[in-house]
Amino acid sequence: MRENQLLSPHRGIQAPQEPHDGTIITDAPNVMWCSDGTKLLTLEDSWVWVFSPDFRIFDP
Repeated sequence: MRENQLLSPHRGIQAPQEPHDGTIITDAPNVMWCSDGTKLLTLEDSWVWVFSPDFRIFDP
């Protein structure tokens, strides 16, 4: 879309991407976290986004 100038003119300037070496270091072994977001329709305020973190500890 960028090549054909089809992106919104209201988009912010994209920051240069930081290279990632593929290594993730956790605070403790067997711990996983993620987050999930969903959009909900309310009766008074129209749409709102709700995000929830999810932390899990695995015991072998």
